[in-house]
Parts: sequence; structure tokens; C-alpha cells
Amino acid sequence: MNKFSIRVFLIFFLFFTLAYALVAYFYQRVSKNFMEQNRIDYVASMSKSASFAVESRIEQDLEWLRFKIDNYQDMGENYADHLDELSIHSVPVVGYGKVADTLDAYEIEGIRYYYTNTDLSDTYVKNDFNDYKQLISFYSFKDGFKGYDKLTKFIFFNIDNQLLFYEAHPYLKDVIQDEYMTDNYYFLISKDASIHYKKEIDSPKDKLFDDYIRGANSELLIAQMTSALYSLQEGTYQIRFMGKSAYLTFYPLTPKFSIRQYFVAYIFFAEDVTSDISYLRITLFTFYLIISLLFICLGLVVYFILNKKNSDVELSLIRYYYLKPYSFKTNRKGKIVSYNKSLKINFPAIARYKHLRDIVEEEDQEGIKHLIGQQMPITLMVNNSDGQKRTLRFFPVKLLFNYLYIGEDITEFQMESIRNSRLALYNRVTDLPNSIILQDSLQKILDRKEESLKCAFVVMDIVQFRNYNNFLGRKIADTILVKMGEIINANLRRPSDTLYHLEGDLFGVLMHEIDHERSITDWCQNLNEILRKPVQFGTYSLTLKLKMGIVNFKDLEDGATAATVIEEAEQALKRAKEFPNLSFAIFDEGMKKFYTHEQVMENDLRKAIENREFVMFLQPQYDNSLNRIVAFEALIRWDNPKYRLSSPAHFIEVAEQNNLIIEIGRIVTEETFKMAKILEPYKVRISMNLSPIQLMQAGFVKEFVEAFKEMELPEGSIAIEITENFLMTNLENIIDKMYILKNNGFSLHLDDFGTGYSSMLYLKDLPIDTIKIDREFIRYLNTDKYSRAIVPKLISLAKSLDLGVIAEGVENEKQNQFLIKNGCNVIQGHLISKAIPLDQAIRLLDERFTLEKKN
Repeated sequence: MNKFSIRVFLIFFLFFTLAYALVAYFYQRVSKNFMEQNRIDYVASMSKSASFAVESRIEQDLEWLRFKIDNYQDMGENYADHLDELSIHSVPVVGYGKVADTLDAYEIEGIRYYYTNTDLSDTYVKNDFNDYKQLISFYSFKDGFKGYDKLTKFIFFNIDNQLLFYEAHPYLKDVIQDEYMTDNYYFLISKDASIHYKKEIDSPKDKLFDDYIRGANSELLIAQMTSALYSLQEGTYQIRFMGKSAYLTFYPLTPKFSIRQYFVAYIFFAEDVTSDISYLRITLFTFYLIISLLFICLGLVVYFILNKKNSDVELSLIRYYYLKPYSFKTNRKGKIVSYNKSLKINFPAIARYKHLRDIVEEEDQEGIKHLIGQQMPITLMVNNSDGQKRTLRFFPVKLLFNYLYIGEDITEFQMESIRNSRLALYNRVTDLPNSIILQDSLQKILDRKEESLKCAFVVMDIVQFRNYNNFLGRKIADTILVKMGEIINANLRRPSDTLYHLEGDLFGVLMHEIDHERSITDWCQNLNEILRKPVQFGTYSLTLKLKMGIVNFKDLEDGATAATVIEEAEQALKRAKEFPNLSFAIFDEGMKKFYTHEQVMENDLRKAIENREFVMFLQPQYDNSLNRIVAFEALIRWDNPKYRLSSPAHFIEVAEQNNLIIEIGRIVTEETFKMAKILEPYKVRISMNLSPIQLMQAGFVKEFVEAFKEMELPEGSIAIEITENFLMTNLENIIDKMYILKNNGFSLHLDDFGTGYSSMLYLKDLPIDTIKIDREFIRYLNTDKYSRAIVPKLISLAKSLDLGVIAEGVENEKQNQFLIKNGCNVIQGHLISKAIPLDQAIRLLDERFTLEKKN
């Protein structure tokens, strides 16, 4: 043995003797920190993985349920008849229902369950009515509804206010419970620390998550946890739980599920986390002792063996914890030392990278040092073995002398992120920029004062779109939106003008380089002229029309924001919708009062329904050939001094927009039938108008017929007036209901006849008895040659089909004589009488009967 070897051996022996004592001390501290950090990383990754799994399952199940329900609706079937087909992951549907229209209850299988709304101190759950309208909710009947003791937790899926709910435990158990950690505890909590689902724990504390850790842990730690929850952050904490050392970790689900913001949370006992790796410390320490005894003989060979074994152990631990398929190792300067087998097989092109600078394009060596020192993740694009370009992301882990980069293929995730980003900025149906982009564009223009003076914003919506959506179905309604977007886009004034799809049927156009306000209004008029040509949607031929609200930027007040522009445009749109013949309105300051008036009217309508403030008036229909009143039309009036001068059409439209028309319609039906019973001795008919929303409501026709029979009214005593425009847009859906009404003794009148030429093609197929000529034709009989030409043809057409004819809006004798001469004897209008209360109608009938007797 040469001197150098002896010297090396002695130095190494002395060094080892000294190092052994030091290492024995530091080993405990280093290994403890290492194990602790890896335990924290492990439990955090478990929570994150479980959160992704739960989130993915819920998203997929929501889309699947929406698809199934839409499919049943498209086939005209009720999804409730197919509950056995709506099981999710072998978990059956427990119940179904809907969010009640009062917004304070669920309606489940015909039974209303009213929400609790109590203080936190009473039930540990603070409910918000809006919470029940979320896509996903977790509640037991005891926690969620008044008067129920059932503790079983359910997951509620809300599909367009239609509810399906399943037991939460079998739904979540297999995805939230780790098969290797069955002794640990898991929870589904919300940002207010409420528990919505948990593994069964023998403890009376079962409402707030922080109650589980309170007492054995500091209030500071609990405050940190609740702060992280409220800030929607992930968190991992070392705690005491059930008398043992444990780890608490939680990770948020996507906020789109619920305003509560759910988290997946775990509590892992420290002894369980370390059970699989604790033997490593003992093995390593024992091995260390054995090697130390053999070190005199083995020397440097033993050192390299130890070093290699230590590296292998660390690598195994890291792979076990991170479970990523690809990895490569670098030295401290960034040189790539090796690639793992999976990475080389799947991505052979990776071999060309010899240094981190080849990957991250950091030419400066100091930049590489910073990248390594801060342990920053890196992303690279590389071709796989099939020649496809893929994106890989690697996270660095510091080893003893090297860095291990552990990664995975994130191509699909990256593409999904791009798709989601686009969905956030573009409308799903029309692929047009949405309100987010609009507000940004508006604000940029407003910031450039001089440029903004030559701009305008037009907001528009499709007339009767709600009816199209309700009666023709969502698929055709979406097609209408796409077609409307194409038409508007094709007819923009300038290439610089931009079309936006804000929401529903609401579109907006941002105009640039406006020379004069007339150019805006001309464009609006021209667009509606283009839309007058019918458009075919499947079997339906529809004439679309837009109502528009205009804001001219030069009229904006100083300090106006993007939100101000949109709000003022919508107020102008509301004004345009109030007047049937007005296709657009330009915003002025007076409209702010008008907007407030509509909000007040909605609240007053709700009170009016409760207080029965509506009264029915009767307008007579006079038969010139019989020289007597033969019928009345029942017209609703609002007996409220505040709205005495308001048109009934105004409050009816507000009622339809806010879903109040159903209750008002019931009042009209009840009062009209009562009047018909009182007038029965006079042998006169009463006609009444039905709202399209009423007629298309499920079960309405049955309820209406039953009310008629309960009053024991004779057949033909009630006539139902259906507007021509509504009938023509919903012919296939409504014709069966018309036949049911006809067969149950009701007369059917086609109101506003002549305003939609397409109805003449279907007259012979409709079960109607009478047509009513629209008052617009009668109004101009004395002055308009077109009206004088059209009215006789309408009368002739009706008579050829053996239909009765009533002329509306007759105001003078000259109009009456023209109608008599052309064969229309029944008239309605101020020439006979305006709409009057029931007692005056009876007096009017009595006077006519007395006059007949005298004659």
C-alpha cells in the first residue's frame, strides 16, 4: 500500500470517526426535516388530486345530465319518466324537482321544501336563497329545509332550475377516499368552513370544520386556516387531531359550481403518512453502522456505494410522492446528466437537449443559476415518438448534489385552458365577442376623449325571442341567434364597427367614425328593412324584428364609464319596447325616470295580485243585422290611482317579463267566468284574451276547462281570442290545444287578423269560428285606399270559409256603413261604447231590450 493510499486511508478513517459523531447528531435533524417536507408535499398532492377528480366528475355529470334532459325535452318527453336512466356511477336518483318560482323553496316531486335562513349560532349553517340556485349544492334535509330531521347528505344538481339529487356518500366515496389511506378522514367544506360532506366521525360536532381542530390547536392556526379558506387558497397545516399528530390539507374546487366555493379537505395522521417510509430511516441508519465498521477495508468504494444508495432512496421517495411519468437529472450548473427510460422512449427527440439553456433559452449563465436556485418550473415543446408536438412541464426537486426535474405531458390541459379562456370572452352559441370584451373596448374608447365623440353604441334584442325559445325549443332559438348575428355582421356600416353578443338575445354594435346622428338611425331602419324578409328555420318561416336602444357618445356626461354606456343603451331599448311601432330609441336623461317607473311597477304588480286590485271591464260587440248587442270583450283594468292613466298593454308586458302573468291570468279567468254567469239570461257571449305564456303552460288547458265546467256555463258562452302573430309562430304546438278548447264548448276567435299574411294559408286547417279585423285597417277606412281595398277582401275570405267577422276599433258611422255594405255586421268600438264596468253593461243591455220591445 503506497503512502498516498495510507494517507488517504488514515485521513478518511479519522474523518469518518469525527464525522460519525457529527452525522449521528445532524442525521436526526436533516432526516426529520426531509421527511416532514415530503409528508407535507405528499398530503398536499393527495388533496389536489382528489379535488381535480371530484371537480372532473361533477363537471362531466352536469354535462351528461344536461344532455339527457335536453334530449328528453327535444323528444317531447318528461325526464322524470326516465329516472332509472339517470343514475350516475351506479348511484340512483333519489328525487327530482325544480327551484320554486318564489325562490324560497325547492319543489321536489310536487312537494315544496322551504329553505332555512337561520343564524350561524342556531344551526351552524348560514343559508342564502341564492345558494339554492347554484349548479351544485350539498345538504341534508335537516340542514337545508324547514321542519325536516333527515340527516342523509345529498348532492343536488341544478340543470336550468330542474333538480336531480343523489346520496352524497356513494357518489363521492370512491373518488374522494384514497384506497391506500382508508383510515384517514376526508371532508367537503365551503369557504365559510361549513361541512357539506364528511367521512363518518363519532363526534357531536358536525357543522363547522374548524370545530374539529379547535381546542388542541392554537387560535392563530385556526385563523390562518379560515383566512385561507375565505381567500379561496389551498392550504396544508400540521395539527393535533384526536390526540395525535396529523396533517390538515385542503384544495378548492372551481367556483362556477357554487357561490359557497367548495374545498376537498383531508386529515392524515402523521403515523399513517410515514408508515410506508419510516423503515427507510432505520434501514439507512443500520446500514450506516455496518458500512462504518467495514470502512477501513472498503475505503472510498464504500463511500461511493453509500452515495449511490442514498441517491437511489431519495429518487424512489420522490417518484413515490409525485407520481409523474417523466424525469431528468441535472447538476448544479444546469448540465443534463440523465433522462429516465419513459421520457427517452416516448420523446426520443429530447436527447438533443444537453443543458437547461437549450430548453429555456437562457443565454446568460447567471440566468440559469437563478432558475436553478429558485427551483422554478420549466416548460418545453418537443415531438413525441409519433412526430406530434407535445408540451411537457417539469418541476425541480433538489437532491444532495443534483436536481431532479419531474414532469408530465400537459398538452391536453393546455388546450383545454385555451378553450376555456375563449369561452370566457366569446359567446358559446354565436362565437361573437361578449360583454367582457365590449366593456374593455368601450373603456379604451372613453379614455380617448376626442375619438369617443365620433362613436355610438347600439344595443338590440329580438322581438318575441322568449316565445321562440319557449315554444320552438332551444335548438331553433340558438339557430335564430346565429342567423341574427350573421345578418347584423354582414350589414355593419364600416369594417371598424364591431358586433357583440352580450347575453341571451341581446346584441350590441359599437360604431366608429359617426359624422351625424342620422347615420345611426338610418342604419337601424335599414337593418329592420332587411329583416322583413322571412327566414326559414326548419319547418318554421319566421319574420324577425329588432328593437334597438342607441347611445351617442357625444351626449355622454363627463366621467361616463363602460357600464354607464351599456346601462343607458338598455334604458333606451326599454323605451323602444314600450311602443309597438317604435323600432329604436335614442337615450336621453328623461329615460332614467322611466326606468325607475318600471321597477316600481313590478313591485306594485306583486302587491296588486295579492290585494286583488284588478277589475274587468266589458266592451260591447254590436250586430247591425239584429240591431242588438250580441257579445262583450272582457278587458282588464288596474284599479290603482297611480296607474289609472297607464295602458293595460304596459303593465301586461311588465307582468309577462317578470313571470307574473300566470297569476293575473287566473284572476282574469275567474272574474270573466263570474260575469258570464251573471249575463247568462241575456244570451250574450263574452270573449277573453289569453296570454301566449298562459296557453303554452303545462296543464293550463285542463285547469281552464275544469273552471269553465265548475261554473256550469253553456257551450258557446265564452270565446277565446288568440292573436294571429302568436298563432303563426307556434302553429304546431298550439293547434292541438285549440281543438281541445273547441271540443269543450269554447268559441275561438283569431284576433288582429290581417297583420300576418302567412295565417291565410292555414285558415282552413284552424278550428276557429270568427276572425277579428285589426283596428289599424278600420282606423284609416275613410282616408286610406289600401285599407278600403284590404278590408272587403278579408271579409270575403272569411265568409268563403264560413267564418264570422268582427271589426274592431269602429269609431264613426261612416266606417260602420262601409262595413255593413261589404258584409260585416258585427262591430266593436267607441261608436257603440267604450269598455264599461259590469253594472253599466247590464244597464246597457236592459236599455236595448226595452227599446226592442217598444219597436
